[in-house]
Amino acid sequence: MNSCRAGGIIVKLKEELLKTLQDLTEDDFLKFKWFLEQDNILEGFKGIPVAQLEKAERQETVDPMIQKHQGPGALKLTVKVLEKINRNDLVQHLQNFCPEPKGPSTSNTTLNVSEDNREDQLDPDDPERLFREDFRPKVLTEFANISYSSAP
Repeated sequence: MNSCRAGGIIVKLKEELLKTLQDLTEDDFLKFKWFLEQDNILEGFKGIPVAQLEKAERQETVDPMIQKHQGPGALKLTVKVLEKINRNDLVQHLQNFCPEPKGPSTSNTTLNVSEDNREDQLDPDDPERLFREDFRPKVLTEFANISYSSAP
């Protein structure tokens, strides 16, 4: 399990994802994009539309990943795809990735990026989830963690 403090994490995450994509050969990068287009690479999530990735270079691939999978989900997605293309060296590097925010932070929020924590993300394909009776946000700070879940 890998947890990171929130606050400025998205910029560092984008930089790290870009560096990771730059470490891929052209053939591996094409395979990586193909997997991003597939549904259920992360269970319950649709792939990124082909039109967004078809002509995308490495730098242009990062933003749709972040937008579709909300930061930590993009990290999970990257790890999952790297495993599928047998780039375990890069998987290992990303599993150790945890940027430290610069300067003092007023936030003690942690982002859990473990594979078994997908339910803690809001499903972009199901925005109505927030309005269901069984939806209960859980706030976890220094004394707890943040997660969103439906009642069992």
